[in-house]
Amino acid sequence: GNGFQPDVVRLCSISLLHTSRMAFQMTVKSTFTLCFLWVSVLGRSVVRTAEENLHREVDHTGRIVRRDVPKEGRRLYYWRDNAGFSNVRLQFETMVATAAAFNRTLMIPPPSKIAHLNEPFRETNAWKEEALARTISISLLNSSDWPPAKQKWCPDGAYSIQKLTKVSLASLPEDKDWCFGQFETRIYHFECLDGLSAEQQKLAETAVFNGLQIQDQYAEAARRDLNRLGLTHREFVAAHLRLGDFEQIHHWTVQDFTPTLNEYAKGQPLLIVTDDATGKLVEQIRESTQASQVRSTAELVGRERFTLQGALTDMLLCSMAGTFVGSPGSTFSNTIDQLRKKASICQAKTEKSHFMLTYDHQPHADVETHRSLWFDAEHLRVVSEKPAQTDCIPHAVNWIKTATFSALDVGKAQCNAGEID
Repeated sequence: GNGFQPDVVRLCSISLLHTSRMAFQMTVKSTFTLCFLWVSVLGRSVVRTAEENLHREVDHTGRIVRRDVPKEGRRLYYWRDNAGFSNVRLQFETMVATAAAFNRTLMIPPPSKIAHLNEPFRETNAWKEEALARTISISLLNSSDWPPAKQKWCPDGAYSIQKLTKVSLASLPEDKDWCFGQFETRIYHFECLDGLSAEQQKLAETAVFNGLQIQDQYAEAARRDLNRLGLTHREFVAAHLRLGDFEQIHHWTVQDFTPTLNEYAKGQPLLIVTDDATGKLVEQIRESTQASQVRSTAELVGRERFTLQGALTDMLLCSMAGTFVGSPGSTFSNTIDQLRKKASICQAKTEKSHFMLTYDHQPHADVETHRSLWFDAEHLRVVSEKPAQTDCIPHAVNWIKTATFSALDVGKAQCNAGEID
């Protein structure tokens, strides 16, 4: 289950097939011994990665450096949320932050079904495993290690937490493994964990910033889609317009979006990302917009809905825009805002950085935005009819909070060029 075992078994099988009949007994015994040793070494690669990459302090490069090896009773288990990708992101960020702050090995469950995606999902499908393993101690669990019955997933003797809104992490028993359930951790913001010291907060934010780096294949797909749409990096306006349940709750119409879309997209290309499967929303915007052109990711031939690549490339495309508008209360929009925030932080790094970003310099103005959040291109800041939530509300999940990474030293940020160039 660690990526090596199938190759090891295949090589061992080939060795056995090519064993001569004359020396069959002796050679088979030797080959099995060699294979056993090989599997024993490589088969523990995930655990070794977890042990060798346990980190506790932030060094001058931004890496959280190792202090000691995790022992039994220092593991962090969690039951993956089955909501949409961005909700799962919130949970995973909280788990990564907690593992970093409290020196624990994060036990990542096997792939499972989550909402809006057809294929089973595991976090390392979206984010680079090597970046995560450089940041915290991890262990990837196999299906054989994970019980089918939800009520049996937490190991005997481990401590199961209450809802994160009701617990201080500093009060949890240090000598036990911890178990975090699906609903106990749903849509909780990693910057709002209770019970962290200032140093632990720095560890937590560094782990999320440096450890969650989108896989290069999705960044490459987003750049291809940008070219196919005829758009230029930072020279277009993007809007995520969520309908679905929001349409029933807020009774949104195109008339709600049009004034601010025209204000910001007048004379510029406008990219629409939406969950409207009918295409009617985009056509209505085309009829009322003052944008130079209106494009939609739904136009791209061969792009399947409800795939991880579709979701991530939509987010990355919006993060490449000069100005972005998102749906208030949407964690999908907040994911895009977070990508843009990371780009802003990486732009502010010293000139020694191997890449720099160029943004359109537009004057910033607080404007009435009806039912949308606006992210200004220069400041990468949210402005809306109500100020964006940047502070943590005590005893709340804070799921609409926008990440600030305020405890992160900019000079220690490890930037993923694929996400931001």
